[in-house]
Amino acid sequence: MDLSIIEDNSIHDSYSRCIVLNNVKHLRIMNNICFNIIGNAIHLVSGSEVYNKIESNLVLRIKST
Repeated sequence: MDLSIIEDNSIHDSYSRCIVLNNVKHLRIMNNICFNIIGNAIHLVSGSEVYNKIESNLVLRIKST
């Protein structure tokens, strides 16, 4: 059961992560580009994020804080 979608986005030059999931269920994250990001690109916060699909994403040029 996929109810929400983050798809076909380009996220770049972020000073704090690209995509953040916090207590999310049944989310599809597909075909996104994360470029020139500081910190985690795709971040799962609490560990209770279940039944999510994260596939076919491109993550490039990640920098530490």
